[in-house]
Amino acid sequence: MLKTKIIYFFIVIGTLLFTILYSDYFPLAIFITVLLLPIVLNIIIRIIKKNINLNIESSDVLESKDKEISVKIVIKNNSIFPVLNGELKLSCYNKFSNNKEIEYINFPINSKEGESITFKIKSKYCGKLIIQAESLKIYDYLTISSVKKKLNKSKEIIILPNIYNLSLFNKILDVNSLDGESFSKDKSGDDPSEVFNIREYVEGDKIQRIHWKLSSKVNNIMIKEYSQPISNSSIIIVEFCENKNNINIIQGIVETTISLSYMLLSYNYIHYICWHDKGKDYFNKVIISSKEDILKVACELLSLTTYEEELLALKHYDIESNGEKYFKKFYVTSNIPKKDISYLEENENMDILYLKDKSEVNLSNLKVIDANNLKESLENLVMWGE
Repeated sequence: MLKTKIIYFFIVIGTLLFTILYSDYFPLAIFITVLLLPIVLNIIIRIIKKNINLNIESSDVLESKDKEISVKIVIKNNSIFPVLNGELKLSCYNKFSNNKEIEYINFPINSKEGESITFKIKSKYCGKLIIQAESLKIYDYLTISSVKKKLNKSKEIIILPNIYNLSLFNKILDVNSLDGESFSKDKSGDDPSEVFNIREYVEGDKIQRIHWKLSSKVNNIMIKEYSQPISNSSIIIVEFCENKNNINIIQGIVETTISLSYMLLSYNYIHYICWHDKGKDYFNKVIISSKEDILKVACELLSLTTYEEELLALKHYDIESNGEKYFKKFYVTSNIPKKDISYLEENENMDILYLKDKSEVNLSNLKVIDANNLKESLENLVMWGE
C-alpha cells in the first residue's frame, strides 16, 4: 500500500508538470482526473462497506480435541461494486487454556455475490473455542486507501475432552450388584420391579409396558414407565485446586473424570459427578444416566476456574452428603496436602486418582496418574484389591 501511494504521488507530480508545460484542456483534464480518482474510489469502498456482511458456520460440538475443525466463513457483497482486495481479521480464543491466535485472510468478491472461505484449525486443548470475525478491511482498486468495518460475529465450538479406555479399571465393578432397592426420583429407567410413572400411550412405546388392567378401566391405552435404580451407585468428586497455568494437569483432571464416567455408564452403572464452582460459590452434584449427561458435565467442567483452597470440593461433599452411602467414591485431584492425609484415610470406600508425575504421599487407596502421558496412564490403570 505504501508503494502504491508513492507511485501515485509521482503520477500527480508528473501530470501537474505536464499541465504546466502544456497549457491545454487535455492535460488539465488528466490532472483533475488523477486528483479525483482516489476520492471516487474511496466513496466506492465506503458503499461496499455498508453492503457487505459475514457469517461463520461450523458444528457446535466436536467429539474430541486433536482433530481438525472445518470452519466456513461466508461473506456476501450486496453492492454493485466488486471487491478486488479484502482482508478479514479472525481470532481464535480457547477460554480453557486462555490461548488466542490471530489470522488474516485475503479475499476478492464479485458484485452481488458471496464468497465462501473454508479453513481448518486444530486445538491442542479441550475447552470452549470462540472463533470471532473481528474486522473487515476493504482496499480500493488501486490500494491507495482502505476502510475498516468492525464485526461482531462469533461462533462457539466445544472441544470435548478425550475419552480413554479404562479396560483394566472395570475389574473393581460388580455389575450384577445394580439391582438395588432405591430408585431415581427424577428419571425413568428399565427396572420393571418398580413403576416410576403411568401415562398415556404414545407412538413408539413398547407393547410389553401397557398397563392392561388400568387401560380397560379408563378406556384408554396406558403405559408403565419403569424406575431407574440408583442404590449402590458411585460418585466422582472433582477437585480443581491447581495453578491455572498448569493446563496439562487441569485438562487431565477433566479427561480422567469424563473417561471414568463414560466407563461406568458403559456398564449401565448410574453414578454421580460433583464439584465446587468457585466462580458461583456453588457445590454441584449431577446424576449421570446417559451420554447426554456426561456431555453437559464436560461443558460445565471446562468452564470452571481453579482455586487455591485445598480439598474444597471434598469438604463440601462431606458437608452436603448427609451421610449418603455409595458403592464406590472416586476422588480426582492433583493436590494432596500432607496435613490432610489422615482426613483422606478416614473417607470410607474412597479411591484417589492423583494427577501428578509421581506421588509424594503414602496412601493405600491412591493411584498416581501421569498428566503428561494420560492415555497410557489411564489405559494401564489397575485398581486395588483385585
